[in-house]
Amino acid sequence: MKEDSSCRKVQETLDQARTSLIGYGHPCGPVCRAAQDLRLRTARYLIRNGDSLIKTLDAAALTLAEGDGAARAKDQDSAYQRALRVVQRYVADLQRLEAAGRVLPFIADDLLGDATALLADIQALD
Repeated sequence: MKEDSSCRKVQETLDQARTSLIGYGHPCGPVCRAAQDLRLRTARYLIRNGDSLIKTLDAAALTLAEGDGAARAKDQDSAYQRALRVVQRYVADLQRLEAAGRVLPFIADDLLGDATALLADIQALD
């Protein structure tokens, strides 16, 4: 049992390193960090077939970081609009998983609440 826990922690650490924004050189502002926090919370629920949710949030954080580091307002706005669409896809995918019975309603409600707040934060960046 202890070995399974250790293996899971090692895998989580490797996943975090693989998806880290540090190597890209982009800054990660508060909204970007909120996307990363939602990713971690989503991962902790161990949602069956939820890998796509994690990848979607990785893409959202990277896109937000690109916007945070953009030199031109046009590029920044474009990145934030892409991030908005990515998080909307996360919401739709999470709702589909809940409807299919793969996510318990209280977990979906918790994550959807955070995703809704994240969407509002992204919209406020424009």
